[in-house]
Amino acid sequence: EVNWHHVLSCVSTLLVCHAEAEQLVKDLLGHLLRKGFENYDLESLITAFLIARQAALEGPALFMPYSEWFKLAFGSASGFHGSSKKAVVFLFKFLSELVPFEAPQYLKVHIMHPPFVPTKYRPFLVEYVTLAKTRLADFKVAIEDMGLYEDLSSTKDALQPHCQALQDVEKAVQIFENTGKVPAVVLEASVFRRPYYISRFLPALLTPRLLPETPDSHMALIDALKRAEKIPPNAYSRFIEECQSVKEKFLRGGRPETRTGDLREPLELLKAELRALKQLVTDQGMQDAVPAQIAIISEKLAAVLGPRKDEAEAASLSLRIKLNLSVPEVPQQDLEVISLLLTAFCQNIMAASYFNPPDRQGVWPSLFVKMLCGHRQLLSSLLSRLCQLIYHQGPSLSEAHIIGLAVFVVHLNEASSLIPEVDIYSWVPHGVTARGLSVAELWDHLLPCRTGESIVFCMRFCTAAVSYFLCKFSSFSHEFLLASLHPGFVKKLQYIVPRLIVEVRGTGCGGDMTEFPWKSLFHSAACYQEAVHCLWQQSHFKRLLQEKMFQLTFREWLLMELGVHPDEDILSASERQEFHYWALYQHYLPAPADAGGCAGDLQEACAVVIGSVLDFCQRSELSNCSHLEKPKCSVSHLRGSPEIHGRLQEMVLEVELERRRAPPDSQAAKKHFLFRMLQGRVKALGPDSAEGERLLQQQELILQTRILLCLPPSLLITTRWKGKEIALDCEDFFCFVNTGLKNICSRGYVLSYDITAHFFRGLLSASLECNRPAQEVTSILSSCQARCPMLLCSAAVRALSPWSPALLLGRFLRSLAPQCSATCDNVTPDLKCL
Repeated sequence: EVNWHHVLSCVSTLLVCHAEAEQLVKDLLGHLLRKGFENYDLESLITAFLIARQAALEGPALFMPYSEWFKLAFGSASGFHGSSKKAVVFLFKFLSELVPFEAPQYLKVHIMHPPFVPTKYRPFLVEYVTLAKTRLADFKVAIEDMGLYEDLSSTKDALQPHCQALQDVEKAVQIFENTGKVPAVVLEASVFRRPYYISRFLPALLTPRLLPETPDSHMALIDALKRAEKIPPNAYSRFIEECQSVKEKFLRGGRPETRTGDLREPLELLKAELRALKQLVTDQGMQDAVPAQIAIISEKLAAVLGPRKDEAEAASLSLRIKLNLSVPEVPQQDLEVISLLLTAFCQNIMAASYFNPPDRQGVWPSLFVKMLCGHRQLLSSLLSRLCQLIYHQGPSLSEAHIIGLAVFVVHLNEASSLIPEVDIYSWVPHGVTARGLSVAELWDHLLPCRTGESIVFCMRFCTAAVSYFLCKFSSFSHEFLLASLHPGFVKKLQYIVPRLIVEVRGTGCGGDMTEFPWKSLFHSAACYQEAVHCLWQQSHFKRLLQEKMFQLTFREWLLMELGVHPDEDILSASERQEFHYWALYQHYLPAPADAGGCAGDLQEACAVVIGSVLDFCQRSELSNCSHLEKPKCSVSHLRGSPEIHGRLQEMVLEVELERRRAPPDSQAAKKHFLFRMLQGRVKALGPDSAEGERLLQQQELILQTRILLCLPPSLLITTRWKGKEIALDCEDFFCFVNTGLKNICSRGYVLSYDITAHFFRGLLSASLECNRPAQEVTSILSSCQARCPMLLCSAAVRALSPWSPALLLGRFLRSLAPQCSATCDNVTPDLKCL
């Protein structure tokens, strides 16, 4: 005989106290089901069902709900019962024999998520469903009154139909808000469960209320259903009339009815359990009691949040969390709970660290964070609150707060599989900054480096996160560190630390320490530089920097530096210039390509700088095409650091001088690298057959033109040796105009004044290097008529300006020598007659 009470108690204890128990239980269930269907062993099947149901009762943070387990085991053709007709009969015979003893919630699961059976075996399924419905009728439970999102595996008494309908509406609105689509369950109910949809769901959805000025998600769902003809016109009209009545009553001095619940008592119970946890984490001898205490906290938190919804349904719909980066919103009812939980976590971390280093604090931080992730309805508000604290209030946070949040983020990354993907929205209405981010990738956006304050805060936060991680997981393998530590933290430190601390530039601080920096960070919170120095010399950290995934590339460095606002930087102009010269010429230029550098190739370095500037400007243009909420955003901020543009001018000039010094027959002297790189970027965007691709190409060409206007005009012209004389060559620029700029010019044939004048200034400047300047200019203009007539048309259209290219050219030719006047007379009329 088996004492099932003891066995199932052991299963629950194992799940609560052992971090890896979930996978162990899953493996055991798989083994029992395979054995049961291979040998038609009823005992194995009974054992599997009992263990699965007991494990599901511990909540989603520890084990999947029973409904999800049943679907995974039997809901597809690859299920354990799908091998033969005998296996199908064996399963349904087992389920049928259980019916007289089953609780209603399990019968509901089997009816709403039935086992998959081939068509020819459908009679077995129909017979079982009929039997289960009959048994539910004995319990006076009607399938027709079941909610769309009812938690089928819950042991709690079913809600009244009206209350269940209200929860269904709340869930449907949440899903619609996250996906932008009417939930499939609602659409299916409007057809296959029409009595419930018409009599329960729609009345709950169309409850009269005071409508907001801007339609909210609830109203947007109603409009979407109305457009899909899923709401009868008379019901919609009655809803609008009743809402208008509510508004009129409100304006006369009344107040709309609101449903409020007194959460003070459960909240006080939650606070008491959090205080009890603090006593346990600071006592090394009480670590075994921590998992059970966190399970109690989870139970008290569930009481505060209200009835648990069907997490499995939400997971199956692949919901994404939407996060407004500019104005993250946290519902008032969630704000107090989340603030309480985060404050308790930070205080516990500081208290535990006072007595023990992270590697001796046990598993409580990991269990605490995973417990929070199990309450899926809280995740969106949790991430929004973290956005408020880190992105908006970071520089003003206390030392203890920064350390605690950094540790919390490390363990949130550890539990990333429990968190849906995140979409980040920016200032622009309906403009998505990034979609489908993992929780680890989210921190790259919440830790910007734009001002002096944000740079210092980012260094402190990342130092705390990396230091804690290395100390906490010091006994784990190097491969585990690579897979678990978010590279973004390490890369931000590689950018910030040399920027702020001159001593670590070049060869670094020297030394090879084995001691972890957590101690110096925790006990010297006022001096972060000491902790940074310690981290920079730590052997594990140095080993991480050798790995390619953790190395900050030249392009990544440039994108970070371009985002810094010079007028709000912590460095002075001279300090910033010194840092730029070190990074460009001493670090990234000589660094090998495998380490993210340029391997001594100055031309490659220029290409990376130009590409990064274009990428940064393009990203800024997309994110700031409307300054509705950020009217003071300056143009310089959109184009990046002007000093980087200055460094680019220096580097491009040096490359051009090297090209001109190269032997005439060498490859370097033949091709203009600048236009080659620009044309390569346009080709990489693909064909311009679709409107979207065409707009991207136009934007890219406009930004490329801005880059060219920032460079010396003479760089548009190539000089070559022709025999013993220097000749001018504009083929690269002509090709750039004919294949690119013609697609963005006004009237279809006129280039902008800026680029037209820039070309002619470059032509005049470059001609001074020739032995016979006038003849070279005439030759270029003659070839221009045949190869690029658009340039001459543009010059002629701009001739009305006193600084027009045509007049400048005429003055230049007359100034060269009297014998050039004939050439001048031939050229200028030609331009004017166009």
